[in-house]
Amino acid sequence: MKGIIQKNIAKIKLLVDIIMLVMMMLLMNINFLGVEIHEIFGILIFLIFIIHKLLNLKSIKIIFQNFFNKKYNKSNKISIVMDIVLFILIIGIIVTGILISNYLFKGLSISGRGLIKKVHKFFSWWSLIIIAIHLGLHIKIFVINIINKFKNLKNNKKIRIFILLIYLITSVYGISVLANEHVYKNFIPNFSTNHKNKNIGNHYLEEKVKKHKNRQNNEEHQDNINLIGILSVMILFTGGTYYILNIKKD
Repeated sequence: MKGIIQKNIAKIKLLVDIIMLVMMMLLMNINFLGVEIHEIFGILIFLIFIIHKLLNLKSIKIIFQNFFNKKYNKSNKISIVMDIVLFILIIGIIVTGILISNYLFKGLSISGRGLIKKVHKFFSWWSLIIIAIHLGLHIKIFVINIINKFKNLKNNKKIRIFILLIYLITSVYGISVLANEHVYKNFIPNFSTNHKNKNIGNHYLEEKVKKHKNRQNNEEHQDNINLIGILSVMILFTGGTYYILNIKKD
């Protein structure tokens, strides 16, 4: 009975991971959802993350107690570190999201919105990567269920090679997405603001402000990677984590 309950809890945990990842993928393309839904989803993903941690509370306690035990499962240790980092990142997303809100918290008038947007994107992209890695740590149960249902998969090398090729092709596209200037800059962004040339003429200043706004609008449009691109990045890190941890065992 306990074994069945534990399996069901494991499935729920995996489902929550997948929901979080899908929501995060949708949140990465603000044009797809629209700004208002984007903000609502941002709050929802935080609540789902809290639910996820409550489901894992007993496991988290056990991992903390055995964290410095060399014999303890390494993937569990990595998982708890990922959880801590992800918690910090999601808090960062929520706080910066509230500060630049146009709908749910539009009453707030915060200066330096451009800088806050950069920080918000920094937290968002890193959260996507951490969630993808987190899913890769726990997806083994899902893979085992598929293998059990389709027993030919385990022994059929052609099918396994085909799946690996699909993963590699998708990963190459994922790497090309990350190599895009408008994506990789979000991982190590320039948080500085430029206040030079304070004593210049008003006309020149107005022209410069217009150009700056146009550049920001263009950058925001280019930052909205299509869902296939975001999915390929997710597959790159989820699949990569799974293969690294399980390739020797297979």
